[in-house]
Amino acid sequence: TKSEKARLTSGLSYLLEEGNKTAAGVVETAAELNQTTKNQAQEFVDEVDETLGTTSEKAQETAQKTGLTLTEARILNVAKLAPLLAVLYSFMITGCGDFVSPAVALAKETFGISQFVASLIPLAGFSMFAFSVPISQLQSRIGKVNVMKLGAGIATLGTALPMFFGMTGHFEATNISQFYAMTASIALICLGSTMLKTGASSIAAEVSKSNEAVTSTLTKGDAIKGIPIAIGFIAPTLLPMLGLDWTALYPVYTAFFAGGLAGLFSVKISEATPEKVSTLKETFSVLKNKDIALLAAAGFSYIGAEIGVLSSTPVMLTDLGFKPEMAGTVAFFTTMLPIIAARTVAPAILKRLGDDKTLIVSTVSALAGLGLVLTGNDIAAITGLVLTGLGYGNIFPILLGKAQKKDITKVNEITGVMLTSIVGGAFISPGMAALSDVAGPIAGYAVPMACVAFIMAVAFREIHNGRGLGGATGIDGAVETGLSEFEGRVGNTEEGRAFVNWFRNLWSKIKKDPAGAIKESKERQAQVQGAINTEAVAQESLDQIG
Repeated sequence: TKSEKARLTSGLSYLLEEGNKTAAGVVETAAELNQTTKNQAQEFVDEVDETLGTTSEKAQETAQKTGLTLTEARILNVAKLAPLLAVLYSFMITGCGDFVSPAVALAKETFGISQFVASLIPLAGFSMFAFSVPISQLQSRIGKVNVMKLGAGIATLGTALPMFFGMTGHFEATNISQFYAMTASIALICLGSTMLKTGASSIAAEVSKSNEAVTSTLTKGDAIKGIPIAIGFIAPTLLPMLGLDWTALYPVYTAFFAGGLAGLFSVKISEATPEKVSTLKETFSVLKNKDIALLAAAGFSYIGAEIGVLSSTPVMLTDLGFKPEMAGTVAFFTTMLPIIAARTVAPAILKRLGDDKTLIVSTVSALAGLGLVLTGNDIAAITGLVLTGLGYGNIFPILLGKAQKKDITKVNEITGVMLTSIVGGAFISPGMAALSDVAGPIAGYAVPMACVAFIMAVAFREIHNGRGLGGATGIDGAVETGLSEFEGRVGNTEEGRAFVNWFRNLWSKIKKDPAGAIKESKERQAQVQGAINTEAVAQESLDQIG
């Protein structure tokens, strides 16, 4: 209404005025930031040596302080980073849980079972993610490191279990109990990996050198997780050259997890006093917000669509004539690798297009890819898988970010709910397998296509809700666009994050009570000063808000 528009305009006018005052005072900071940006390339080159403390200067400094030789000083500097290396290794071995995807085709071929029965593997594995919130509560009681130790122990037992049924590289299937042992193994591996990832993600800040290094630690951990993922997809093709079959992966994975368990027990990792964690009721109460509930449902659908494609693609490729062992390798390069590639370039894409456009482009790519797969043409199917993987790469992170922005006072609870939605991989994948058994492997891809269509509908709803007063994108949309751009540039600083969080709260209050919001704005004016890093970013944000 006109009166509402007048109230909103009144609130915005004050914000724009204060923003202009703030921008005028940060020219000097802009120059410093510009110089810092120029030095980033060299800093990246030096990062590994600096992190490990093996540079000549650091080694000489340590040698002088301790009386050690230069070589001994280098070893000592590396040893000081043992906690960080132990956490990074823990991140890496969680990738063993992704063996659940190629395992479906391998089990179907090895045990001569239907795809639906083989889909019990992802059902058993991804249902373990339902414990994400309880695991967070457990670590608040017994500590993050103890949760990681427990997870590594459970995963070690899980990878060792099939070895008692003869799965050591020279395997012959004799009865269905061996398949159920494999399924139980996957469940234990995924439960242990969930505990490892929850603990490692939480303790990353305490083993990193600084707050600024936390994101780097998490990014590195996510990157090296690709090593065991690649092994799970590609090794079944290479192992026969050594006279072994795919079950030789179990001793390898057992060694991975046992090494992680030994490392966690041998390295002292200090951790802060556990914070109070929300109860299950408090956590899931955020679903009363319809927007969050729909985004969680979209997350559920996405994981189901992703796991369905990753686990069914080797089966489909086998049907197209590939050997089961080779099908896993081809599946990796046509689906998993494009997903990894899309996530690698995500920051640049998000910066250029923004959340909404990137989400729409991603879903369109995935729908187009799945449509090509459904044509039944071999070349079209391979092309479609690559397009699907590229589309999949950015969907879940965007859904998670959008959900978190719905209520920044309950980010932990929203994150817990969104991570729990990963159980979608457990329930949607069997539905895809059942359709594949009835109508053929290619027909099963209609299920993830329906899931992606639902995600696209949620994405368009998000865009529609951003429309309204003020033109094509509306004031809400303009404010969120400006803040997202601003957050991308200053989100790595404490002041920047504080400003973005404060502004979002203030904007919410402006829409409900303009006068009260302006009063609070005046009281907080001093805290806003210095929050914006550069004059250019400030002006750009103001232009988009206006």
